[in-house]
Amino acid sequence: MLLGTPGVRVVDLCHLVPAGGIQTGAFLLRRARDAFPVGTVLLGVVDPGVGTNRRPVAIRDSVGFLVGPDNGLLAWAARDDAQWRALSSALRSPCSLGRTFDGRDLFAPVAAGLASGRLAFEDLGPTISDPLRPPFPSWSRQDRTLRGEVIHVDRFGNVLTSIPGDAWTEKTGEGSPLVVRCRGTSHPAVRGVYQQSRGLTVHEDSSGFLEIAWNGNSAAAMLQLGPGDLVEVGE
Repeated sequence: MLLGTPGVRVVDLCHLVPAGGIQTGAFLLRRARDAFPVGTVLLGVVDPGVGTNRRPVAIRDSVGFLVGPDNGLLAWAARDDAQWRALSSALRSPCSLGRTFDGRDLFAPVAAGLASGRLAFEDLGPTISDPLRPPFPSWSRQDRTLRGEVIHVDRFGNVLTSIPGDAWTEKTGEGSPLVVRCRGTSHPAVRGVYQQSRGLTVHEDSSGFLEIAWNGNSAAAMLQLGPGDLVEVGE
């Protein structure tokens, strides 16, 4: 039960987002959203700008609702038909102390109100036309080299890239030799899942993007990669 909303089912998605990791949180919300039924309210809080003039927002689109800070966290999960509203300060919990816990004092009450039907989206605050919507990281192909950006590193150190899994050519089969290039260095790899090489493996992960892993180690640490870094996979 959430804030006096009996019958509303609460699913705890993740508490492993690095402190201030807005891009990681944005990706996890995007990845999770299709797993929930239409009408679901997603609450996201990765909010290093809490207490400043960053806007608190709610979104309604053809899939459901999102609630959180206007800092890019919700952008990748929102559909193209999204309507955005800035949350009114009148919606803040009357028990609020200070201004550094909007997850508890504002976002959670609004999400609960939407989920229970006590709040109408139209009553949340004024519409906005300029939300912060950073583009999803791009990728490209040159000959048989795929270039992309690191979008997420999981707790095992696996490196998820912006390169879609279907970017492989037909010649790149299971066990094929590959090369991973990053930070001016090159590393031999194999197309396959985690234990199919003593070193690097590259495969399509459950999100549909290419993932780089290192058998028994953290690929992120070994390659010194983090979100936003550029990476190439060559055949």
